[in-house]
Amino acid sequence: MRVLIVDDCATMRLTLRQMVAQALGIQALGGVMVACDGGQALQHLADLTVALVVTDYDMPGMDGLEFVRKFRMLDRHTPVLMLTGAASPGLQAAALLAGVNLVLAKPLDAMGLAQAVALARRVESQDRAA
Repeated sequence: MRVLIVDDCATMRLTLRQMVAQALGIQALGGVMVACDGGQALQHLADLTVALVVTDYDMPGMDGLEFVRKFRMLDRHTPVLMLTGAASPGLQAAALLAGVNLVLAKPLDAMGLAQAVALARRVESQDRAA
């Protein structure tokens, strides 16, 4: 299983990489790839398939919403979790319209992320079955 994490903060990328690997039971961190912005993430996604995308909302250049809109033109089923330090009802609505499955507020804990990952994967399985 491959997962892509998109965040402009190197510390957050490392932390999320470890948390997601633990939540999914991925032994080798090589299964969890990282990108520092939406443009780099789209380049990664042009060459491979992933089972889950975890993206930050607030990034320079291409923010998380723009990234997700472009990603959804390529892939309609892969679950996308969006992280934000400023979760507002307006952002939640815009994220869902862009194709985000679930918006999570920072700071995250391992249990909350694991539950969100499980929920997103369950929703994705139901979408593919329909």
